[in-house]
Parts: sequence; structure tokens; C-alpha cells
Amino acid sequence: MSGVELLAPAGDFETALAAFAAGADAVYCGLSEFSARAFAKNLSFAELADLLACARDGTFGRRRRVYVAFNTVVDELRMGAALETAARLAELGPTRRSCRTSASPAPAAATSRSWSSTPPPSSWPTTSRACWR
Repeated sequence: MSGVELLAPAGDFETALAAFAAGADAVYCGLSEFSARAFAKNLSFAELADLLACARDGTFGRRRRVYVAFNTVVDELRMGAALETAARLAELGPTRRSCRTSASPAPAAATSRSWSSTPPPSSWPTTSRACWR
């Protein structure tokens, strides 16, 4: 796909499927933890894995994209959990690294090690996103 991408918000699994069925090229969602949309239902890891399978296998006529927001500030007390979450995201197997999402540099660095042999640049912005295709 080139040009414009129709990106829809997906606060839960059903909304993501509805967006794909309605023609969205991609959806963005958050997990139950480490999402700035803390009061949205968000997705569990199991739901995210199912959503990625639907997006990848052409269930909706062609491959779609899923963007996962990991966009909260992580303090020292939650850093271990944040790194574990970043590692679990990396295990889901993004096939194309477009960018990373984190309001804190350590989770972004952890996903960089999982997705690339090059370290993250020190000039990364404070927010970013991960894309699975």
C-alpha cells in the first residue's frame, strides 16, 4: 500500500474487527497496561495475538496493520513490568519495524534490541509506536 492509510482507533477487539470490516487499512490500540487510554477496555495479549492473526491472514480481503500504543511514563517501580511487556510485544513477531512507542526510553530500547541489531538513536522522540503488518 502506498499513499494515504486509513487508521482507526480500536479500544477493544470487537472495535478493531469492525474497523477492518468497514475498510480501515490499520487500527491503533493499547494493552491493558502501559496505555495512556487507561479507561478504555484495551486489549489483552491474547486478543492482540488474535487481532494480528486476522490482520495478517487476509481475513478482511487483504493484510492490515495493527499499531500498539505503549505510551505512558514508566517510573522505576514499574520498569521491570514495562520491560517484560515490551519483550512480550516483541515475541508477537512484528514483521516490519516502523517505529516504537514509549514515553520512557528503556522499553523502547528493549524493543529495539528485539527488532533490530542497531541501538536506538539518542534523538528518539518521547513517544512512538510499534507496527505489525
